[in-house]
Amino acid sequence: MVGNIPNYSALDLVRSMFYLEEPVSRLELSRSLELGEGTVRTILDGLKGNGLIASTQEGHFLSGKGKNLMEKIGLMMGQPKSVRLGIFPKLKEKGCIIRKKSRNVPDYKVRDIAVKNGAEGALILSYGSRLEIPCYSRADFSFLGNEFNLQRNDTLVVAFAGNSRDAENACISCALYLTNLQKVLNGRLKSKII
Repeated sequence: MVGNIPNYSALDLVRSMFYLEEPVSRLELSRSLELGEGTVRTILDGLKGNGLIASTQEGHFLSGKGKNLMEKIGLMMGQPKSVRLGIFPKLKEKGCIIRKKSRNVPDYKVRDIAVKNGAEGALILSYGSRLEIPCYSRADFSFLGNEFNLQRNDTLVVAFAGNSRDAENACISCALYLTNLQKVLNGRLKSKII
């Protein structure tokens, strides 16, 4: 007999933790993550089994251990947020700050990682004294500086996808590729969730 194949990924687990800063019901989390309630229950059980969340009648929320992990994640990336560039009007757009890159790779490779993880496309912007696409100085993305708390040498990934889940997962996959986030996650989880 073959068991059920999970219809979520490790990216969804990281994504869910961003939504658990405040108590949230399973139904609210299901809507935010664009996942079914049964899938969200499995994710919550895995996070709870790792001591990363707690639950009360008010909802599910990060435990002390979960908050500590989110602080470490926050040093490497920000929560994916909706942006509106209007480049692809029919697609969802999510932007994510990536800090402390441990890998220096060409932008096209980062874009390819986003596409492999659900995005239709992605812009990779660097922040020095201003937000720009390297080698293309004519575009003005300064308005995004109001949306994100950018620091010198940050990278901003804007992913375009058919739904918010894929756009957010694409952003997180880029953070996993460019930073030591995977090592941090592996060191904090006592059991494999997926």
